[in-house]
Amino acid sequence: MPLDLDDAVAGFVAGVVGTLLGYPLDTIKVHQQAVAAHAGPRPSLLAAARQIRAARGLAGFYAGVLVPLLGVTALNTLSFTLYAHFRVALGLPPRAPPGAVAERTASGELDARVALAGGLIGPFASLISTPMDLLKIQMQQQRHASTLGAAREIVCTGGARAMYIGLPVNVLREVAFGACYFGAYEVARGAVAQTGAPPPLAVPLAGAIGGVCGWGASLPFDTIKSVQQAGPVRPGCVRDARQIARDIWAAHGARGFMSCLLYTSPSPRDGLL
Repeated sequence: MPLDLDDAVAGFVAGVVGTLLGYPLDTIKVHQQAVAAHAGPRPSLLAAARQIRAARGLAGFYAGVLVPLLGVTALNTLSFTLYAHFRVALGLPPRAPPGAVAERTASGELDARVALAGGLIGPFASLISTPMDLLKIQMQQQRHASTLGAAREIVCTGGARAMYIGLPVNVLREVAFGACYFGAYEVARGAVAQTGAPPPLAVPLAGAIGGVCGWGASLPFDTIKSVQQAGPVRPGCVRDARQIARDIWAAHGARGFMSCLLYTSPSPRDGLL
């Protein structure tokens, strides 16, 4: 799988810009998700923002931002390199040409191999995103003074494997996101291109549509993962993901898994293709 320099540069630039713009909303989302398994009302968007500002000032909205800024290039490059590889392995061209209509079956439906290629990225992407999210969420929850200190304490307390708390549910999150994101992206790009829109407009618009679909499918898993990673990371204190899901359902029903969807920050991968 040769490294595509264009993908790497695009991944870095779009990832950094997307992270800096969306990170405050991500911090608010995590603040709300952390109490999703508790009975009683969760703080509203504005209430959560006021709580974060009161505790740490404006800098609190960017607590832990260093982790995704450093990891976004590796994550994006891996994701898009693997997507091209899996497309070829599944019998599709590595990348549909600009303005092309998404691959379809004889019946006119989207070829499921497109979504499958995106979903297959999940287990590999989770190897990077799990420790990245753990450190980010621990910092957003104000459990540590610095990112390096957080990593040192987590490893000293629970060993290197503690950096992968939340891995199983994060694999599900990444699979759901990748399948829906890339599948929706390919459909949207072809549809927008058929309207006569120029590629500079069609590509980011299709990426935004893909991002909405990806987050809609993966947010329930993301909520469970955030609750799990926001808690103490000491051995014996990590909560079971299935119990977290049951607690969220008991406390808030289906809304407990999806209530942050309208202002979930864009993924660094949402505008890259």
